[in-house]
Amino acid sequence: MITYAVDVKNSMLAGLAAKLDAADPDPGRLQLYTGPQPGAGAVITTETLLADISLTIPCGSIADGILTLATPIEDSNLPDSG
Repeated sequence: MITYAVDVKNSMLAGLAAKLDAADPDPGRLQLYTGPQPGAGAVITTETLLADISLTIPCGSIADGILTLATPIEDSNLPDSG
């Protein structure tokens, strides 16, 4: 197991938040699917999109090694259930 100091976690999360915010003027999105997570770069095939959530810019705040997402800018799109 690898354990990171809080300042390292905060730095890594700051990089993630910067990427999510770089989508400006279109915000980053959080998409939730059914089934197991496909590998990095894999094409989504049989998984069903359950929720499509637009994030705000900035996407959230970082404290104590946790990125807390801000309230989405619009109601989430819930195309299916599962």
